[in-house]
Amino acid sequence: MQVIKHGFSIKSEVLEISSIKPGGSGTMNGNDYPASTKFRTVNIIEEPFEGTQKEIEEIVEYQVICSSNKEAEDVTNLLRNLRAKNLPVFVNTSIPKLYSGSQIYTAKSIDLGVAFIELNRTHDKKSQS
Repeated sequence: MQVIKHGFSIKSEVLEISSIKPGGSGTMNGNDYPASTKFRTVNIIEEPFEGTQKEIEEIVEYQVICSSNKEAEDVTNLLRNLRAKNLPVFVNTSIPKLYSGSQIYTAKSIDLGVAFIELNRTHDKKSQS
């Protein structure tokens, strides 16, 4: 993904990560894919349902594109560290998409691996002060 005009971004604060999935670069069906790390978060909302309550899950999967498998490893380790410390993760994205047949919104980070790490390391260092 390459942003050719940056007129807006959506700033997300992820309070709780439910899963972290690094992926190496590769080729599938003739398409090249970069290394990346995906992570998910979930909101659970209660709504009335026939005399009781039902829980609705809102799932967002964020993807951070990386320049190498090593960079994806570094992003993954940072996310695990922030999750262990119960610190929020900051992500700048475009509008999350809901693909046909899916119940999971996907949002790609505008910041590539190194910039994503720097954004969140700065926050991590402030929490240690």
